[in-house]
Amino acid sequence: MMQTVEREQLIAGWNTDVVSILNANSHSNNATRLVMLVFLPGNPGCVAWYIPMLQNVWEQLQSPEYILEAHACSYAGHGVGDHKTKPHNVQRAVDAYTLEGQIEHKLAWIESLISRFDQLPRFIWLSHSIGSYLVNQMLLKRPNLLLRNTAGVIHLMPFIRFQPSLLKQKLPLTVVANCTHSRNAPCVKLLQLASCLASWLPHKYLDHLLNRNAGIQCPNLRQFTARLVVQPIMAQNFLTLGCHEIRLLQSKSFNASHFQLRSAERRLFLEFTSNQNIMFSFLIQEIPFGVIGNKSPIAILYGGVWMSSCI
Repeated sequence: MMQTVEREQLIAGWNTDVVSILNANSHSNNATRLVMLVFLPGNPGCVAWYIPMLQNVWEQLQSPEYILEAHACSYAGHGVGDHKTKPHNVQRAVDAYTLEGQIEHKLAWIESLISRFDQLPRFIWLSHSIGSYLVNQMLLKRPNLLLRNTAGVIHLMPFIRFQPSLLKQKLPLTVVANCTHSRNAPCVKLLQLASCLASWLPHKYLDHLLNRNAGIQCPNLRQFTARLVVQPIMAQNFLTLGCHEIRLLQSKSFNASHFQLRSAERRLFLEFTSNQNIMFSFLIQEIPFGVIGNKSPIAILYGGVWMSSCI
């Protein structure tokens, strides 16, 4: 029986939304039979949007050979409410506006997850968009702790290099990214103003826009998204981090060996699509989940628009 637990956790100085999906009949503190599915979202990094997808993956991965837990963590500074978009402890808080700060935040979360074990479980890493960059950097930073115990790495629509094929996409995003080096940049202030204006819209009208224009069909997810949209600080945190992503990734060339995690024994599968609207649940059904029993971890990448024609 599936048990989904949503809660807040203080991680690296930030109140953070985390989600755990467990088998209500099979809890275990014994890591020998445990497989831990760890998911990192894209930006905005709010795990609430991904819970249905994560539940679907959890169900498909069930096996009598092991006990499966799924865990997901939002980004530092991303969530509903000032207590999440502002640091709880300024002196101890990581820098939520850089990828390096988000990586340290996720490593602190992982350490809290595994603190109950005498030996580590096996990990399957699942990510979306810029979350793929975070996962790989985490594994490279903690090879003995995490990489050695990794059974699989799955990246959905990975954002690992900024090289859009269309100039009309690349030019405005590059200009905005290079002009947004601080939270007080004009682009940030403009997005915050839009957030303030959205807060004045009648709820029914905003709900209609999210349903028709954003394609969010689930009423609960639309309600959650509407609460995010009308938070100027959330808009600031999202755009500042997003511009940092573009500046960092446009300065790096794609390196396949990076996504093989520096190990010749690991195989790399690259599958690209220009359709960002493909449902995650559809993609998940095509993934060979026999990877769990394989001693050589597999990295599977499903590419998005930024990755088209990159190899």
